[in-house]
Amino acid sequence: MKKPLRAAFAPTRELYACTASLINDSVAQDLAAWVRHQRATGPELDFAVGMSTDRVVDEFLAGIERAAADC
Repeated sequence: MKKPLRAAFAPTRELYACTASLINDSVAQDLAAWVRHQRATGPELDFAVGMSTDRVVDEFLAGIERAAADC
């Protein structure tokens, strides 16, 4: 019996993970853009007690940039 034809493009688990990562990254980048906008135009946002808003936001934005480089 003949084996069924394989698709020229066979998605893998890694591809699905990368695609999900890119979608999540897109959402995260939109959030980062919103945070940057709020930081520039809106009132100060307090994220954590004992930490300056700038430090928290900078760490958040740096994390998004690191995550984008992974995929």
